[in-house]
This record gives sequence, C-alpha cells and structure tokens, in this order.
Amino acid sequence: HILASDYTSFRTSLNDLQKSFERPETRRSNGDFAVGQLVSVGKDTRALIVRLEADDRALVLDIDGVKQYLTLKELEPFQVPKRSIYKQEVFCEDKTRNKIVPFCIVKAPQSYTGSAPVTSEVLYIEKNRVFLRAVEGLVGE
Repeated sequence: HILASDYTSFRTSLNDLQKSFERPETRRSNGDFAVGQLVSVGKDTRALIVRLEADDRALVLDIDGVKQYLTLKELEPFQVPKRSIYKQEVFCEDKTRNKIVPFCIVKAPQSYTGSAPVTSEVLYIEKNRVFLRAVEGLVGE
C-alpha cells in the first residue's frame, strides 16, 4: 500500500517502483508559516520549520532534536515578541556563564570529538534548548 498526500492509499507492485532522487516542491512561505519560524506543536512542544512542501506539509525540528513531517493543520504559529523585547526577556548562559541572547553570534561545536566549531546565530531560546542557524559554511582543505 502507498499512502498518498491526501491520506488515501493505493496498491502497487514492488516491480513497478523506481528509485528517485527528486524531492517534493518546496516553498519559503505558505500562508501563516515560513521556513525558520517557531511554531507550537500540541500544547507544550515547540518546533522550528525546516522545510515547507507544496502539499501543505512541513518538516519541523522539535526541541528534542527530532525531525518529523506534520501537516500545517497540526501547527500553530508561535508569537515571538519584537526583537528588542525578546532579547531582553529571554537568555541563557554558556559553560563559562556568559549571557547568550537571541540573535547573537556563537561558536557551536559540530560534535563532541573536538572538531572545529561552526559560527552560528541564535534564532530562538526555548526552555533549556537553543535553535541555531549556521552563518558560515563548512570548509575543508
């Protein structure tokens, strides 16, 4: 059985399937939603929209680091205060007790193995989690 985008299903033979590297058409915004926006999923969970697809689906990254596809009906835009107010109201501290606020630039480790950190911008701070966006590309020799 294959589940279609409108949640109807149909049968097909395995011999008729072909591997494809094509991805669904994406969008930067769709009505009330945009890529990079903080949204509510359920009552207590927040997530960041990573990808919007043409058929009213979104790939979101939740505060536990799990990516999942959800319909836009399952999401609700989270109202973030104005930039200046948000920077004053929300903050966290790094391991040396320096204050980190939204929209500041930080060095984020790629892993725990000691590889070079990636320069990133703090997008949102939610509970004890921080959503970052890399602002420098990874380069190598």
